[in-house]
Amino acid sequence: MTKFIPPVIVNVAKREFHKETHINRALQAVNGRTYVEIGVRSGTCFGHITAGNKIGIDPAPMNPAHKLAKNEQFFQMTSDDFFATEADKLFSHFPIDVALVDGLHEFCQALRDVLNLERFMSKNGIIFMHDCNPRFKEHAELRDGIWNGDVWKVPYYLKTYRTDLCVYTLDCDFGLGIISGFGRLSRIPTPDSEMIRACKSLGYQILDKQRRKVLGLRPFWFSRILLRRQTKALHKSQSSS
Repeated sequence: MTKFIPPVIVNVAKREFHKETHINRALQAVNGRTYVEIGVRSGTCFGHITAGNKIGIDPAPMNPAHKLAKNEQFFQMTSDDFFATEADKLFSHFPIDVALVDGLHEFCQALRDVLNLERFMSKNGIIFMHDCNPRFKEHAELRDGIWNGDVWKVPYYLKTYRTDLCVYTLDCDFGLGIISGFGRLSRIPTPDSEMIRACKSLGYQILDKQRRKVLGLRPFWFSRILLRRQTKALHKSQSSS
C-alpha cells in the first residue's frame, strides 16, 4: 500500500519544479532589490516575483489583467532596444540583483540578453535562463507545441569561453540556467564571430549525449546549496566593506 503523503508536502515539492520558486529564493539570498524579466508574456511569472523594484521587457503587450503595481515597470519593446535606450539611466544607481532571460528561444538572442544584463549586474547578482534543457530534439525544433529552441547552447558557450562565471542548469521547468560570479573581470569579453558560429552549428546530439557536462546539469534542490553560497559571499563582502 502506498503511504499517504500530506497535500502540503506535495505542494511544496511541486513548487520546487517552477522557476518562480528559485527566483524568489535567489532574491532573498542576495538581499535583492531589483529584478528584471526579459520575456514577460502574460505576466504570470512576473506577478509571482517579490522584489522592491521589478522591470519587465517584452515587445508584445502584457496581459491587461495584470495591473502594474507602484514598484513595477513594463517596457513594451525588444530587449535589444531596451538596452540601447533605457538601461543606462535605469541601472546607473541601482544595479540588477536577479534577472530572468525568457525571451526569444534562440541562442544568439539569449546570449546577447545575458551579456547585456551582465553589464548591470551586482557583484553577487544572479541571472536565470529558461528553456535550457529540451528533453527531445522535437522541442528544440518547434514541434508538438513545445519550443525550447537552442537556448541550451548559451550554457555551453559560457562554460567553454567564460570560465570566470559559475554556470549550472537546474533539472526542472524545461531547464533553468543559473549564472553567477559577475565582476571578476575588468572588462566583459565580446564574443567573436567564430565563437558564435561554432556554438550555433552544434547539433542536438551533442546535448543528448553529454547533457550533464554541456549544461552543468544539477537536480532542482541544488539551488539551495548554490544560493547558500551566495548568501555567505554577500555577508563576507558586507563585513569587509
